[in-house]
Amino acid sequence: MKTSETYRKQWLISRGIATSITSLILGLAFWPDASTPRPPNKTETAQTPQVVQTPSLVGKPKEMPDQGKAKSKPKPTPKPNPNPKEQSKPTKAVVVKTPAKIDASCTHATHSEFCEKSRKEWVSNLRSIKTRQSTSGINITTYGRRNDPHGDNNTRKRRGFKENLIRPGSVALTPAIYNTYKPAIGSAVFINDVLVGYYEDRAPQTYNGKCFGKTVDIYDPYNEIGPVLKLASNAQISFGPPREQIPNPSTN
Repeated sequence: MKTSETYRKQWLISRGIATSITSLILGLAFWPDASTPRPPNKTETAQTPQVVQTPSLVGKPKEMPDQGKAKSKPKPTPKPNPNPKEQSKPTKAVVVKTPAKIDASCTHATHSEFCEKSRKEWVSNLRSIKTRQSTSGINITTYGRRNDPHGDNNTRKRRGFKENLIRPGSVALTPAIYNTYKPAIGSAVFINDVLVGYYEDRAPQTYNGKCFGKTVDIYDPYNEIGPVLKLASNAQISFGPPREQIPNPSTN
């Protein structure tokens, strides 16, 4: 009986060992592979939120802020001028009624440029006469200087025959000239192709019973030419484009 009991215990021990070995082999055979995903259980599905990637962001590198670089400030945009008319305001011309001397640095006169020096030289080369000629040639005289014995009130106020301003370069013509040629006020006056001035005043035809004939009276307020009585014999007089007139009304 002892022998049978001993065999029985050995058989049970052998069976237990075999069962354990079998279980171990089966466990290794059905052990889950690390590369095979494990299906989530219900608890994990409910607790783990799903991450959805936006298609427009897929594949784009994440922009990292610049480190160690100072951000450049944008340049301020200049503000527009609320009143653009002020930028292009034309400068108003100021009319100065004080007579200014004509530039005497020129050496000759042309049809478009008046030259005081050239006129003075031309007058000085004319023949001096004692009395005005009424039949031949053109008389050249001056007026408007200070203490002129023949000056009138309008000349002293520098006012021409059309209430215009007489100034250096102005000349007065007698009726024997302006009635014959009828020049416009301000017309350039040429004698033998020399510009002697601009028709901006009128002289009388007679004075103290003397006929002045054809006379060009040069306005000479600074006495640059001086009191002269000259004759341009066999002279040809002509007229050119007028210069702009400056008003000098009698109310001034």
